Amino acid sequence: MNARLTELKDLTDLDQQAYKEYGYSFWLRGDFNQDGYEDVAIAGRFDNPHNPNDQTFVAILSYRKGSWIKEYYLRPPSRVVTLEVKPHPDPEKNKRGLRAIVALFSGWPSDDYAVIYWNGKSYQAFSGFDLLPPPRFFPPP
Repeated sequence: MNARLTELKDLTDLDQQAYKEYGYSFWLRGDFNQDGYEDVAIAGRFDNPHNPNDQTFVAILSYRKGSWIKEYYLRPPSRVVTLEVKPHPDPEKNKRGLRAIVALFSGWPSDDYAVIYWNGKSYQAFSGFDLLPPPRFFPPP
């Protein structure tokens, strides 16, 4: 269904302002699971003619032995999804350099999100309101 990386042009003007203000991203690069292989987290979109408010996905891919391997996949029912890096929810893993990826979706500032993190064996996710900045409202353009 025409899967692609989300782009700034996919956002409304108000969404673009928040995207820039908070430093969100559509893709992140790093070794998120500390296995020695580069990982990429992607905030993507696909065409959904049946429901334009359900057209996003998040994928974490690892590059190993010349190929990209899908490590994690989330499909939040939303029009837009963005990413940011936050501290790992486990303080000990955070001290060792592991980080969490926060996928923000819905409206701006997002009222829905998933914290995606490596637990030592696989990627896990949870949602809640404790990692987001307080709501900020922007005047109409």
